[in-house]
Amino acid sequence: LYNKLTLSTFGDSITSQGKWQPYVVSKLNFSKNNNNGISGTRVSGNLRNAMWQDSRINAISKKSNVILFMGGTNDWLHSAPLGVLGSSDTNTFYGALNVISNKLLSRFPNSKIIFISTTFAMAPSRSTFKNKIGIVNNIGLMNIDYGMATQRVAKQKNISFINLTNCGIDRDNIANYMTYDGSYIHPNTKGAKKMALVIVSRLKELETTK
Repeated sequence: LYNKLTLSTFGDSITSQGKWQPYVVSKLNFSKNNNNGISGTRVSGNLRNAMWQDSRINAISKKSNVILFMGGTNDWLHSAPLGVLGSSDTNTFYGALNVISNKLLSRFPNSKIIFISTTFAMAPSRSTFKNKIGIVNNIGLMNIDYGMATQRVAKQKNISFINLTNCGIDRDNIANYMTYDGSYIHPNTKGAKKMALVIVSRLKELETTK
């Protein structure tokens, strides 16, 4: 379905580690993947390499046929405020997502742009979180809350969306699918394949129903 097209993936360390993309490329026969993930980066805020900034958007190849954007885990870890839908305040998650959406749509008018939610995640080592098991950050939000905010912006902007919040990774089985490094946020080989299966299935659906 995506035979010989160019894929670009854009996000944080879950993208930069490059574990789920090879399966997607292989199954859908993309020619290659341009990995535009940078570890530790957030969607929102004014830190260097925040995803809404021009330097991040302009680093994505203009030859990209399909762009997969996934962000929000570091915003959750650092308790970034969601803000309000429709905002352009890049210090909030909604505001930064709106800016990213507008910039991607402007730079890539002929590309297929797809937003992907975060998966379920836990950070039990973070002392600032509201509960010791590490699901709720210090403003009372779970990682999947940022994923659902991404879905709302995608819907508003008429951008396709892939939901990984229900891909089968949850509190009871997370150790099977995520590497523990103080947090359960980075997929291991099994977790990456589980993510990729959902992404491939949705991409097939989007291509056949366009």
